[in-house]
Amino acid sequence: MNKQTLDGNQFYKLFRSGVGTVVAQKEILNSTNVFPVMDGDTGTNLMMTLTSILDETKISSDFSVVINSISDAAIENARGNSGAIFASFLNGFSKSCGHLKELTMEAFGLGVVKASNEAYESVSHPVEGTMLTVIRVWADFINKEYKFFASFSDLFNEAYEKALITLEETPLHLEILNKYHVVDSGAKGFVYFLEGINSVSDETFLKENNNFEIGDFKKLSIVHNETEAFSAENRYCCEFTLKGKFEGRKTLGSFGDEIVITGNQRVTKVHIHSNNPIGITEFFIKESHFISKAKVDDMLLQVQVRNHQKSKIGILTDSICDLPPALFEKYQIHMIALNVHSNNQTYLDKQTLNFDILSRLLESNSYPQSSQADVGQIKLKLDWMLMYYESIIVVSVSSRLSGMFESYKKAIRVAKNNGKNITLIDSKLNSGAQGLLVLRAAELTLTNFTHEDIVQALNQIAKKTRIFVSLDTFKYAVKSGRVPNIVGKFGMFLNLKPIMTLDDMGSGTAFGIALSTKGINKKIEKLVKYIFVNEGIVDYAIVHAANFEMATQYSERFIEILGVSPKFVSEISSITAIHAGKGAVAIAFIKGDNCKE
Repeated sequence: MNKQTLDGNQFYKLFRSGVGTVVAQKEILNSTNVFPVMDGDTGTNLMMTLTSILDETKISSDFSVVINSISDAAIENARGNSGAIFASFLNGFSKSCGHLKELTMEAFGLGVVKASNEAYESVSHPVEGTMLTVIRVWADFINKEYKFFASFSDLFNEAYEKALITLEETPLHLEILNKYHVVDSGAKGFVYFLEGINSVSDETFLKENNNFEIGDFKKLSIVHNETEAFSAENRYCCEFTLKGKFEGRKTLGSFGDEIVITGNQRVTKVHIHSNNPIGITEFFIKESHFISKAKVDDMLLQVQVRNHQKSKIGILTDSICDLPPALFEKYQIHMIALNVHSNNQTYLDKQTLNFDILSRLLESNSYPQSSQADVGQIKLKLDWMLMYYESIIVVSVSSRLSGMFESYKKAIRVAKNNGKNITLIDSKLNSGAQGLLVLRAAELTLTNFTHEDIVQALNQIAKKTRIFVSLDTFKYAVKSGRVPNIVGKFGMFLNLKPIMTLDDMGSGTAFGIALSTKGINKKIEKLVKYIFVNEGIVDYAIVHAANFEMATQYSERFIEILGVSPKFVSEISSITAIHAGKGAVAIAFIKGDNCKE
């Protein structure tokens, strides 16, 4: 591509080739990811960021159309620290060159310097020896030297060599890189991007560099010291996409570190490592910012799986599965959060939404609605898990209650399983019942059971698992549409207290009513005692909607009846609470071997 100007189509071709090279080297980037957190996802985050940009780019001969759509897509889809910095770089480049019909070498030089400055300004505490350093040195070279080159192709080749040298010097800036004999993973991703550009701009480049590996360093070995591997102060990698412009960087600093903020007048992407995703959400809402999208990754879990994996069979479920956080962590159970929408805000169940916030939403004029997770998010989770697990078992909420089962199916079809087994189970359960099944799955992965043995056992256990829910009122089940309007209003008029359960196909149904909470609880006790005597109960759990007092009473009473303590007591998910409402309490249980299926 021996040209001194580029139109939109030509620029897009270069960008697409750069993305392709990064995608091809994703696993290398993951394996050398040690800074700022050794969580092994830099390659995945860059891949997801860049491929999403390609999906949303408007292809045109007009350069301004292409670069502005690239910038908008980058802000919307940036993932992880490196993805957010890359998005900031593209945003700065768009601000400088987004008005041009075609790109000259002079404008490119000025643009990449502006882009480099934008990337530095987006980071709360810029660190040298990272992607920022490579971008800055590469951009400065282009801006100062472009006039001495006859074409973009020649300029790109020389600038690439400068970037490569800078990359190999990154361990001189960061001791942790030198310790593990790697270059910075994010910086390496940027250089791979440049390599892809060069493979198009110069036909001889690919042949000359075909066997060349960026950074002459050995692949990162597994770190066995967990304390050393995860030394970050903040556990969760959080990202929020906000409508409009955000100016609250200084205040946001009180919630965590590794802050990267980029955006324009239409949209802002905020990346932050924090221990308090819910607090950040409340801050945005208090400041009248609207959250259109959010993501929360548990970096501690990622490090533990990478360095201290408990089983080669991974368990994935969704946030409707009710288990205490300690059990998710103990068994390294992975979770996909569903979305909750209300008052133009988007929340992540169990991650950016708790019952204090939900209780306000339940009484608002905009009754909260739920939606399943994006297929792309599920695929990303599966792709990451497949790097570490020999096989995966996905335990879904009942397909009759949510679209998650179909989303899982679609994601599994496109996941890069590389011959590894992924089995999807429709639990036909929810809440604590689903939690008991997932917990049993996790326990079985620590035995000598094979993947097939566990799947077979879970299918049998699911048929024996039941849940009885004591609702304080029909009000919320009517509002959410779970109970027909006429039935629910009649029940509310008479102040009836219903028992909710799931039928054999996993659909919600009401049976048994009383005129008081005490009366409905007595009915549930009688039902459970009958099943215990005639069929046996091997495990049970208590779950509740912000009603710890009654949950404690349930635990004490069923310890008397069943002779053992519950496997766990847990608050229910926000998704379930939308239908059950405040005050609901439930017992979930697995029937014994005498169960009549």
